[in-house]
Amino acid sequence: MSKEMALDGVSYFGYYENNQLIGVGLANYDGRRGWINRLAVHPDYRGKNIAGELIAEAEKFLKSKGAVVLAALIEDINEPSMTCFEKAGFVCEKSWLYFCKRSSPEA
Repeated sequence: MSKEMALDGVSYFGYYENNQLIGVGLANYDGRRGWINRLAVHPDYRGKNIAGELIAEAEKFLKSKGAVVLAALIEDINEPSMTCFEKAGFVCEKSWLYFCKRSSPEA
């Protein structure tokens, strides 16, 4: 993780309340596309637009790097995340398929 954090196109974001980390996100710029990954908010703090604020900060970072497309991968069972990104102006592109090659089933 420390290697990734040292990269110029990567930034981590945290949301704190009373010195307690309650929300996190990762932004990664690949040279064209800006990815928002690993966005999470503690269950006790959901519904307070914390995820929206984290998305906005990630967007600022990614646009400052030159991202012309902003993207996020969300599992089809994660309705709260889909709703959150839709509220932030993201559109679900259902015509895309995600292909991957994993080094192990846990990867």
